[in-house]
Amino acid sequence: MSFDRLKVEIFGASHAESIGAVVQGFPSGFKVDLKALEQFAKRRLSTGKFTTPRKEEDKFTVTGLVDGKTLGKIAFEIENKNVKSSDYKKINSIPRPSHADYPCYVKYGKIFEGGGNYSGRMTAPLTLVGGVAEQMLLNLGITVKAYVYSIGNVKGRSYKDGYEKADELGLNLDKAQKVLEAAQKEGDSLGGTVECIVQGMPIGVGDALFSGLEGKIASNVFAIPAVKGIEFGSGFDLSSMKGSEANDPIVLMGNKIKIKTNKAGGINGGMSNGEDITLKVAFRPTPSISKPQKSVDLKSMDNVELKIGGRHDVCFVPRAAVVVEAVVALSVLDSVLVEDLWKN
Repeated sequence: MSFDRLKVEIFGASHAESIGAVVQGFPSGFKVDLKALEQFAKRRLSTGKFTTPRKEEDKFTVTGLVDGKTLGKIAFEIENKNVKSSDYKKINSIPRPSHADYPCYVKYGKIFEGGGNYSGRMTAPLTLVGGVAEQMLLNLGITVKAYVYSIGNVKGRSYKDGYEKADELGLNLDKAQKVLEAAQKEGDSLGGTVECIVQGMPIGVGDALFSGLEGKIASNVFAIPAVKGIEFGSGFDLSSMKGSEANDPIVLMGNKIKIKTNKAGGINGGMSNGEDITLKVAFRPTPSISKPQKSVDLKSMDNVELKIGGRHDVCFVPRAAVVVEAVVALSVLDSVLVEDLWKN
């Protein structure tokens, strides 16, 4: 991951005994609310009929806190308790389309059970360290919120639509029920988008070129498995606008300077401009589907028809929103630390 002050390491694998994360560089002396962190991480758990039947409690152990306060380095570990490696024995030489299986087989000589360390399972400890970062940002008056904006072609309410109240944003999952049921019935899956908003950012966080705030956030968001796109503010829509339409007017309101619109998504020249930082993240559909797909048996070198068994999400986007929130929080905190803005 792309950080300047923090160092984040994720260890383990989907079907290993445990997974976890080690973070170095957190400010010392910060009191971590472990109960709040547990509730934060629960947003990522598998719930409902459209998520994987693999049920992991994701109870974690943490080291590196003294009287609940940080010393600069924290380690989290989560035990994998609901592993079914037998689901993958029949396809240990047949790469699943759009997974890391084929390049892994070429690079390492094997296909890892459950995706190994390329699995979305690895986002569980990542969510924990991001949850700590979010608590630290709250201490500075900076908030991060992510929510599901769309599933398939069903869309919800976006910050770009002018909805200012947090509880009005996002997609009511009941609204997506029909398309999810149809995909499940067909043995297929759906993708979607997650939107994220950072509020309370000071002006001037970030810098030009390789030190830009957009670049850091984007690089880290792409560490989340299945992410295939990201845009800030009006994003790709800006490419079809005229400059006069795309520009955000700067006005004086009373004795305060205000950027009237926010098509740039709160970032100019790689630096925060004082407005909300807004971004949208695109997730591909779950590649593990029971619908027959074409593949190749890499041992016999025969064309085969693959029907994936095991336990998989019809759509993992509802579980991914908190992961986006966590990663954005880590990225923003790292940039805040670079600017020496931390106050405990």
